[in-house]
Amino acid sequence: MSSLRKLAGQTAIYGFSSIIGRLVIWGFTPILTQYMHPGEYGIFSDLYAFITYFLVILTFGMETAYFRFAKTDKSDKRAYDFSFNLIFILGLAFLLLFSGANPFFSNLLGYPGRTGLLWLITMITFLDVITALPMAKLRYDERPLVFAGISLAGIFVNVLLNIWFFVIQEQKTAEYVFLANLIASAFRMTLLVVFSLPFQKWLPSIKLKGLNVLPSTFRLDKTLLVPIAGFGAFIMVAGLLGMITQNSDVNFIKRIWGDAPRLFGEKMFTGGEMAGIFSANKKLAVLILLVTQAFRYAAEPFFFRHNKESQDRGIYAKVFHYFMLASMGTGLLISCFSFELVSFKIFGFQLINEKYWSGLDAVPLMLCSFILFGAYTNFSIWYKLSKQVRF
Repeated sequence: MSSLRKLAGQTAIYGFSSIIGRLVIWGFTPILTQYMHPGEYGIFSDLYAFITYFLVILTFGMETAYFRFAKTDKSDKRAYDFSFNLIFILGLAFLLLFSGANPFFSNLLGYPGRTGLLWLITMITFLDVITALPMAKLRYDERPLVFAGISLAGIFVNVLLNIWFFVIQEQKTAEYVFLANLIASAFRMTLLVVFSLPFQKWLPSIKLKGLNVLPSTFRLDKTLLVPIAGFGAFIMVAGLLGMITQNSDVNFIKRIWGDAPRLFGEKMFTGGEMAGIFSANKKLAVLILLVTQAFRYAAEPFFFRHNKESQDRGIYAKVFHYFMLASMGTGLLISCFSFELVSFKIFGFQLINEKYWSGLDAVPLMLCSFILFGAYTNFSIWYKLSKQVRF
């Protein structure tokens, strides 16, 4: 039970930063749906889904691979250096490719003439990719407070910028949402770099322990290429398919519905507008994903350590039991009170503006799907622990 209490405590800390981040998105929803047309909100949601795909591909499963190999033969530092350098190379290649062929990819995604959008999501993806492993190392080193502090600092910057752009400046386009995200990502990366420098040598009076997340070498260790990259490749494929399942609904709605207005209910909507309406209502269901994400942050390193120290399998059943209780209870509450949630006003803003309410009927179905996804997250740990990631 002491292990369960420790896992619960770390989940609460990781979950706090994750929940705050998602709640900030919730907090943006009244603002964005108030100021942005559903078609413009659909553009934001569509491109944000593509960011999640790129992140999974470019991180290449290295977070889980690092957790798996960090304890092997005391190769913590070697595993970390290799994983970081591989991600950095992939991210840099992505940055050069998409920056150099910006007009081509803008047309391919369906946004000709708005090349600034692609540049913004390219930079956001690159910065988030190269900070993924340093944040994972904080989890592995069991420094949840530092992890939460850096995450919350980036969130705070994002909040201020969105308030400035939309409430004060009254902007109405998706570019400003991504611009705020880009600046926040750059700020988070700066914190990781600054607090990893050996500043204690220059200022001995500072007692803060450095983060130590910078690699000691910028060369790939070829002896780790097959075991770590091979392991991570399977994780990446599984993660990408999971992310497509989770986010591709918006991409399909926009493109299958088409650009021509079609009747839905009593009004005519384009595919971009339908994608925006669906995405806004999806914000009600993502609370289940918060529970799953917070759990995964703490559970993966916990399970790997437990598997090394003990052969007791009962702990996995107990964890799954309590996780599903929390998920199903949360889902039931949201499903029963979805209309009350969206219509409740704070400072004159509704959680979701009335012009988006035609998509509320989809909320219970999305909640059920996210609960099942959380169950899968629990069950899928076996092939990671047993190195059978091909399954």
